[in-house]
Amino acid sequence: MKRTYRPLPGNEGLMRSSLPLPVALVVLVAVLAAGCPPSGGTTPRRGPLTSRDLYPFGEGYAWTYDIDTETDTGPSLGVVRVTAMTGDVVQITDTMGTTHEYELRAGGIWRREGDVWLLRDPIEVGTEWPSLTGRTARITSVTASADVFAGHYDGCVEVSEEGGDTERTIRTTYCPDVGPVIIELHQVLTTSMSGGVTVTGRLRDFSNGLDDWTH
Repeated sequence: MKRTYRPLPGNEGLMRSSLPLPVALVVLVAVLAAGCPPSGGTTPRRGPLTSRDLYPFGEGYAWTYDIDTETDTGPSLGVVRVTAMTGDVVQITDTMGTTHEYELRAGGIWRREGDVWLLRDPIEVGTEWPSLTGRTARITSVTASADVFAGHYDGCVEVSEEGGDTERTIRTTYCPDVGPVIIELHQVLTTSMSGGVTVTGRLRDFSNGLDDWTH
């Protein structure tokens, strides 16, 4: 089976807009532990939810996101792939050709870029940890829902990142056995754009690495 992805009508340029996309959206990654779970389904599990449940990795997996940059051109498509796994180190490459590395640790998922946690256990409201550029990440919900092109998901975890020196806030919705389903980034600008700009990525589709997948 071969899956081919193309930009939405009128958006033939992937991830292109007048606003440079920040790292947080370039690294949109959603992976499935095994196969593609049905839309709206949550896999029964034993024991407490962990970071690896919320962000499972598989070599060769790929995910497509609708990226809304609040421009007149409308949303475009962004693609992220797992390009290598060596032991507990995962390499991610995005549409722009930028590569990042995560490390699977006992206490969560470590972001080698910046030497900070991406996700931290325990997965419960109130858990917080230092993030990039001085921001603080905090779990604000463990009962969130998400409706995206890929389907409806329940039992999701919402992580908010605030503070730091970049005038940037990020809210990520992770769904079990899927990964980041929605990432919303708000950037305050020092230009004439009052109130700043919000960039949102929503999961459109994914491949479990078994298909002949192209975009």
